[in-house]
Amino acid sequence: MTLEAAILLPLFLFFMITILSLMEMLYFYGIVEQRLHQIAKKMSVYASAVGLAVEGFAENTEDDEMDADSGDVSSIAAVILGDQYVKNNLISGPMQQELRSSGVVGKSEGLNFSYSRIMTEGDVIDLVVSYEIEPQNNFFFLPAYPVLNRCRVRAWTGYEVASGNVNDAGERMVYITETGTVFHLTKTCTYLDLSIRPIAKGELNLYRNQSGGIYDECELCGDEETEIYFITDYGECYHTSLICSGLKRTITQIPISQAGDRSACSRCGTGN
Repeated sequence: MTLEAAILLPLFLFFMITILSLMEMLYFYGIVEQRLHQIAKKMSVYASAVGLAVEGFAENTEDDEMDADSGDVSSIAAVILGDQYVKNNLISGPMQQELRSSGVVGKSEGLNFSYSRIMTEGDVIDLVVSYEIEPQNNFFFLPAYPVLNRCRVRAWTGYEVASGNVNDAGERMVYITETGTVFHLTKTCTYLDLSIRPIAKGELNLYRNQSGGIYDECELCGDEETEIYFITDYGECYHTSLICSGLKRTITQIPISQAGDRSACSRCGTGN
């Protein structure tokens, strides 16, 4: 019994320490997610200030050769509030200690912000940080696990008050996409919302779309090597790039008389 205890007790202790390390990984994921939301909210406010400053400069400048797009809020905000700004804010303060004591591979250098998109899709700030993390006390040689945190908010740049879903002639306004064959009565229709989700490469076979079908390789980006795939609830393909054109959808509002031979959406087209 003494011999068995001498062999099994260390293994049991190593197992429990590994479980605690896995819980620390989940804790680190949670605080990164919380910090990312805080940064996104701050950036949504700063985006408006950046736009006002740039527009004021454009109005007062006497340089006739100034680029006409230099006063564009989106392009300037994307430069000033870029990846480096997000990274500096993410790893500042108490996060420095959390990062040093975490199992993130490469520590601060292992954080990848290349999937982030700052005001490239209208006024949307989409912050994405991916990294690999492993247990601090990895007695069982577990491989590093790819992790992705994401926060998506709208910048505080104001909006134009719409007149509703009826134009000046009293005609119903509907929404269409470039390649769609139906029109939608509401912009919030789930068929218009792509609902992009990141998943691990090795878990692709565990996911199905809303129709129960599997996800095939995207013809545009599917051949790229990556450990993270992107899927949508109603899509039929998995994507290796977040900026793949297959994940973008241009929505246009038109009078229903211009919908042509498009039929009503089966989900939202039954509204009044």
